[in-house]
Amino acid sequence: MSTVFITGAAGFIGSALCRWLASCNEVIGVDTAVSPDEELNITWERADLTNGDSAVAICERHSPDVVIHCAGIAHQKIGAIDSDTYMRVNSEVTESFAKAAAKSSPDVQFIFLSSVSLYGEGPRTTQKEKDGS
Repeated sequence: MSTVFITGAAGFIGSALCRWLASCNEVIGVDTAVSPDEELNITWERADLTNGDSAVAICERHSPDVVIHCAGIAHQKIGAIDSDTYMRVNSEVTESFAKAAAKSSPDVQFIFLSSVSLYGEGPRTTQKEKDGS
């Protein structure tokens, strides 16, 4: 049995992974929200991963074998939050959590799951621009 961390565990993908993996693994769900399903057989860690100390403490407590990092803020919410928070959550948290997990468990497997919605829509490039015309 592996110890599997799932960040963003209250989200759509994270909660589905928690349900699927809990039958044969020790699952630690990590999210800023409360557990969405009290009947899940998982350990719940309510934490703000933008606080680097939280990531370190959780990893030291549970020593994960696998981390599935699903936490993030979709670009549709950019107007609702400032750009610094957006970058901190979608970039810096990923790096700091990966480092904390590797420090507590040197053989940890780190899986980063995301969707294109995290990156937003960039400027459209026409075929002429691509061809240099």
